[in-house]
Amino acid sequence: MSSSETNRNYGIDLLRIISMLMICMLHTLGQGGILNNVKDYTPAGEIFWFMEIACFGAVNIYALISGYVGQSGKVKYSNIISLWLQVAFYTVTITVISVAVGWVEPGVDVFLRAAFPVFFSQYWYFTAYFCMFFFIPLMNFLINSAPRKTLVFAFSAVMVLFSVGDSIMQHSAYGLGNGYTVLWISVMYMVGAYIHKYHKNDKPKPLMWLLVYLGSTLITLASRYLIHALRGVGYTFFGEKFLVKYISPTIVLAAVALFNLFRTLKVGGVASKIIGAISPMTFGVYIIHEHVILNKHVLANRCVPFLENPLAVSVIFVLLTALAIYVLCSVIDFLRIQLFKLIRVKKFSAWLEKALAGLIEKIAESFGICREE
Repeated sequence: MSSSETNRNYGIDLLRIISMLMICMLHTLGQGGILNNVKDYTPAGEIFWFMEIACFGAVNIYALISGYVGQSGKVKYSNIISLWLQVAFYTVTITVISVAVGWVEPGVDVFLRAAFPVFFSQYWYFTAYFCMFFFIPLMNFLINSAPRKTLVFAFSAVMVLFSVGDSIMQHSAYGLGNGYTVLWISVMYMVGAYIHKYHKNDKPKPLMWLLVYLGSTLITLASRYLIHALRGVGYTFFGEKFLVKYISPTIVLAAVALFNLFRTLKVGGVASKIIGAISPMTFGVYIIHEHVILNKHVLANRCVPFLENPLAVSVIFVLLTALAIYVLCSVIDFLRIQLFKLIRVKKFSAWLEKALAGLIEKIAESFGICREE
């Protein structure tokens, strides 16, 4: 076993898998039509909303993981090139198939959107991550160089202004867009990087973090009743979702709690091999099932009939649907990985990185930028 495999945190890899399952659950409940068609403040409504809220921190967790594993690592621009090629592979393939079956009218703009997914925001998270990626060296430098007290004060201020402040208000004063922005995932990245630098060797406290996660989830669920009661008496200062958003302090706390729970897990033996084999497909699961065309023609409101069954059966159907999405997309991405290995995409990405770096350096030198004094 190589040293990199020995030092690999399989608890983090397991969390990647669970977080993507949570994202599949969010989309099953949301795009699948469950939450829009179940009656609020009924047993069924509250169970499905509990499932929604329990999974809501998954996106924050992915950004935390990026910061945690990237804080001490070297930034390789070939990685973002490979990621772009992976996304473009799926957007182009799905678009071609959609045109072939008549879901989409062919056109230059359609294929431009597919070939350049970042520029047309095909996936908000990938677009935000792509932009953030180029600032990772600066963020890592800040985490590694700034005094700990300065970082703690800065994070405290950010949480009060961004998380607490924007959760209370019905509009974003800082352009956070409820967390669907590069600014917010950058904040989560730096929190993850900070945890790696200063808390990497913390003792496991699984019970404490599990209770924090459950407590935060239940407080978020209860906040819906508060808003409902206030609106019933004509008080509409708070937004309808209030704490049910990525930037919410309770959602952030729940995400950090799950993150700390899993990063300190000791996983070995057969389990580590299974987790290590499955985790590389997680991003592919997101890219495939969250494509706008598949959302519209495959998932949109397809889960509404589940509500015609007894509640327990409905819940089981929702869970199985999320699992089926994950498994099917994982199988597809496994095949994509084999294809990319065959055509040596990683090697091409490394060559392209070197070529672009050389070109940028020549351009910079021609303008007197980065010139040695």
